[in-house]
Amino acid sequence: MIPPQPKLPEYMTYREDRSPKYKGHTNIGHAKNAVNNVISRYTYHRDNTGKIMRDPVTNRVLYLPSHVYSPISVFKLDDGEWKLLWDFPKGFPEKDLPWLQ
Repeated sequence: MIPPQPKLPEYMTYREDRSPKYKGHTNIGHAKNAVNNVISRYTYHRDNTGKIMRDPVTNRVLYLPSHVYSPISVFKLDDGEWKLLWDFPKGFPEKDLPWLQ
């Protein structure tokens, strides 16, 4: 019996701080999930001295909006060549991700 051929990746993500730097994904959902995994959702808002800032009225801790904490790029295989689909720099707001629009 011949084993089935592995599915070749149609998408690829690149992160400088990851090993391996390039990872293949068999569909767009997996590539989007890789981006979602570098979203920081609960980052304290700190002042210039590093102190966690609080709301002066309620004394609740202030958080920064959800954002990309590590730059990530998504590529798509098109006619045998990798083409850049999206590039998300550090600090890119989660609310601006193209699939959330």
